[in-house]
Amino acid sequence: MANFAATEQELRDAGVYFSAVHEHRGLFRDYYFDERGFLEEGRRVEGGFEEIEGAYVETLRVYLATKC
Repeated sequence: MANFAATEQELRDAGVYFSAVHEHRGLFRDYYFDERGFLEEGRRVEGGFEEIEGAYVETLRVYLATKC
């Protein structure tokens, strides 16, 4: 799961210029279901993941960042 809003705020707070350069949506990896509490934790993060027709989908984002 990803909390993009929190990540981006932390980058701003650190004085970092950033831009998202890649984003990928895909199904959860199998080992996510082995981690006790992972789904519950993800549900507490707005946009942490989506359930689409019974499948769990995550979004990954890559940032390019440089110190200002």
